[in-house]
Amino acid sequence: MTVAITASKLSLDRKFNITLVRVGNCPCLSVSERYIMSTKSIWTQENLGFFDDKYNPGFQAGLWAKCPLSAIRQDSSIGKIFEDDFHSQTSTKAAQTGVWVIVEDDGASGTDGIQETRGGWYKQFCDGDDNDESYMATKGSHWQMKSGKPLWIEFEVNWTNSATTAGAFIVGLMEGGGDANTLADTEGGPPADYDGLCWFKQSGETAVSFETSIATAQVTNAAFHTFVSGTAMVLGAYWDGVGTVTPYINGVAGTPHAMAATGALAKACFGCKSNGAEEYFLAGGITIVDLT
Repeated sequence: MTVAITASKLSLDRKFNITLVRVGNCPCLSVSERYIMSTKSIWTQENLGFFDDKYNPGFQAGLWAKCPLSAIRQDSSIGKIFEDDFHSQTSTKAAQTGVWVIVEDDGASGTDGIQETRGGWYKQFCDGDDNDESYMATKGSHWQMKSGKPLWIEFEVNWTNSATTAGAFIVGLMEGGGDANTLADTEGGPPADYDGLCWFKQSGETAVSFETSIATAQVTNAAFHTFVSGTAMVLGAYWDGVGTVTPYINGVAGTPHAMAATGALAKACFGCKSNGAEEYFLAGGITIVDLT
């Protein structure tokens, strides 16, 4: 017969369960540990935020530390939050049914749709003819790098090369983002004239580039992040409302870009362009916060 006695001790972020059991004539102690979230507060630039210092200690230096997300959820007059975790996405090229619009060339053999994976991912294919393209963008242009109005944006994306370094993809907050030729032909980069910012990889390249653009005045970091095919990336940026955009990769800040306020409104967009083989992109999430 087994007799169990359980005691608990709460120590910061850990709960220990101690069990005394008897198996035959031998007494035994069994100790197990159960994690309890250790939520802490952080005060940064007159903003109170909350984070888990065990699983995300880098939050204090990350993209969202200065963002008043909690305050906006309680008082929407402060700002606006756009979020999509891609648990659902029903728009098609033929019928726009939600916030997303699909622009693409016909002919892809793959089936677009939500994936049966943890966390929510949406997969969209691009036909394999040279320079065929496939984009998903918000229906409206709602965002702007506006003077005095900070903005935060974060994409979770994944892309797999059709060959060793082949194919091109783009994600960003762009004037005209998601329109035809958001990526140039021959698996090139973004347009030569737009307002906004984006991350992209051109065919043959082994790095993800980050670019800010006001009309034809563009600043491009061609070595922003070493690309690993098939590995998810979290791409973020913070516009400080004054004159600087700081990009982030997987929560780590990159080299800031000087950038003046933009005049044009932008769409959020994802997309890819074929190099002669069928491609696809995966969208795992997007969050945009701008102050009103």
